[in-house]
Amino acid sequence: MNETINLEELIKIATNIELEGQAFYSKAAEVTTDPDAKKLFTELAEWEKTHYQSFQRLLDGVDKTEFEQIIDPHNEATLYLQAILGGDIFSQAATPEELADNSPQGLNNIFRFALDREKDSIIFYSSIEKVYGNQDINHKIDIIIGEEISHIRFLHDARKKLYT
Repeated sequence: MNETINLEELIKIATNIELEGQAFYSKAAEVTTDPDAKKLFTELAEWEKTHYQSFQRLLDGVDKTEFEQIIDPHNEATLYLQAILGGDIFSQAATPEELADNSPQGLNNIFRFALDREKDSIIFYSSIEKVYGNQDINHKIDIIIGEEISHIRFLHDARKKLYT
């Protein structure tokens, strides 16, 4: 089995995660009738767009030798990435329409799914840092992880406000 990862491939996966998040939050804003939730999901979609742009810029100015393979001696990151690509992580099994399903718990279902996606993103970005030793890039990823953590806090607080 291949025991190396390419930085460019990692960044492409990260940008796809952000695009999927943006699409999810945009659709959630579209299907919800609660004005506060609509505003929240619209804002989160915009944040995901910003993250996408951040990852795109991450590739700017990186020495092409940085795209060389990254050593992964225990094959952990490679297996994790294969799980992502196989749909085991970040599965799009549910859409906001399916989650909302016109039930009283529908909006709560969207929040739970969104919280899980944000947590999965943090795990993924942390795994990039684990196998990639470039301090400048890891610092930029740390900033994005911090933003994902703020999304969790934001979602948690908004859900609490809506349900109390």
